[in-house]
This record gives sequence, structure tokens and C-alpha cells, in this order.
Amino acid sequence: MVNHIEAPFVFGVRVEGDAFTVRREETERLKANFTYGVNTILISPRRMGKTSLVDQVCSLVESEDIKIARIDAFGCRSENDFVNAFATAVVRATSNKWEEWMENAKAFLSRFVPKISFGQDPLNDFSLSLEYNASNNTTEEVLRLPETIA
Repeated sequence: MVNHIEAPFVFGVRVEGDAFTVRREETERLKANFTYGVNTILISPRRMGKTSLVDQVCSLVESEDIKIARIDAFGCRSENDFVNAFATAVVRATSNKWEEWMENAKAFLSRFVPKISFGQDPLNDFSLSLEYNASNNTTEEVLRLPETIA
């Protein structure tokens, strides 16, 4: 007779609450980075808990004063893909109503031709793409977008 021992860890999905393994050192460092505005990139093999760690820290620090724009750059295959993902994440993080999303897109992305698409739930399901020259100036302008909006 074979005894099967349940693994104490959950793999392959985002975890929270009791399933989240306390990673005190990583949590505190990431929390400090977010609080003090340090741009942060997490790199490790797939399925090592990066998303769960970021979700946990975001829930601890996000407030009226601290907005977090998250991007999964895995699907970005070009600079244009990254810039579009970045702009979408920033507009999403800094606005909570689609009217505000539209105003932010118009006000802060006026040099670009924004294409905004809404899904069935316009409050949470939208995408933003930008038509622009892939020059250093326009890319830098989009990368400064969080500071511009703040």
C-alpha cells in the first residue's frame, strides 16, 4: 500500500492567503521598492512565484498615493508591444472609470494616435494601442508617463 503525502505548496496558479508562502525578505524588499518608487524587474524561471509575490506586495502597499502599473512582458515581442502594454497599464492604474481612462489617454498621449477598445465590462476590460514612431523621443515620453500623470 502506497501512502501519498500531499505537497504543502500550490503550483502553476497564482496563490494568496494561506497558500502564499511567506517570503519575508523578498516581500520587504519589494515593498520598499514600491513605496520609494524604485522601478523593479523580477527575473526568474517560470512558476517560481513571481506573480504571487507581486500580487501580495501590491495588496500591501497600493493606496490613493501609490498606484502600481504591472506588466507581464513575456508576451511583448517588440518595442512597440512593450510601449503599448506599458501605456495601457499606466492608464489603467491611474484611473478607475473609463471616462478618466479616456481623459488620461487624451491628455497625456496627445502626440500619439490612441486606439482604445472596450470589452463587455468597460470598467475592467479595455485595451489601448498607440500609433507612433519608434524613435527614442516617443519611447522616452511614454516611459515618463507615470511621472507626467503624477
